[in-house]
Amino acid sequence: MEHPLTFKIRQMHAALGGLRSSDLNQITVLRGGDKVGYYCAIDFSGGATDVDLANIVTLLIANVGSLRDHLKNWCGEHGVNFEGDVLINSNRSCALVHDLWNTDKHGKLTRPPRSGHHVRLVELQKGLSLSTGTEAGSCSVFSIDPFTGEMKTNSSGGGSVSVGITGHILDENNIHLGEFSQTVQEAVVGWEGCLQKAGALK
Repeated sequence: MEHPLTFKIRQMHAALGGLRSSDLNQITVLRGGDKVGYYCAIDFSGGATDVDLANIVTLLIANVGSLRDHLKNWCGEHGVNFEGDVLINSNRSCALVHDLWNTDKHGKLTRPPRSGHHVRLVELQKGLSLSTGTEAGSCSVFSIDPFTGEMKTNSSGGGSVSVGITGHILDENNIHLGEFSQTVQEAVVGWEGCLQKAGALK
């Protein structure tokens, strides 16, 4: 029987996959005009509403945030030192995601925030993401003909073109603490390291 922690890790990665998609068919090109002028606009939403985006993000935050308790149980069962709290206290991204999760779960934080801030997530939206990868000479290109609506993409050397969910993490004074997609991916990397150290992730 699969251990709950192993299943939770698989859930986390499945939810993480919802942040970004290489399917560009969801991009809609809007064109029109009259005697006065002509316009061309691009909609990256793929029909997703604010609620749709919030549900995707909430699921991901819950899967990452709850790793602490699942790992703590696993460590107790296997007689392994639990270092999840050390990770949260030393890794800013893990702390931010943990606070977002607790805030959503309880409505408001009932204990001092681990990040040192009362955080909230705003301006969730879908947008185009271009990555050049890590190889020398890699590239990614996206272009659109404003008159025909034809889209063209090109990438090489590990580059990629995708549509992803972005958002901003703000503190109680509306100070920007991080971009959500980057923060949650950094948190996942942090937790994977902690899981591997405990022997819970091979």
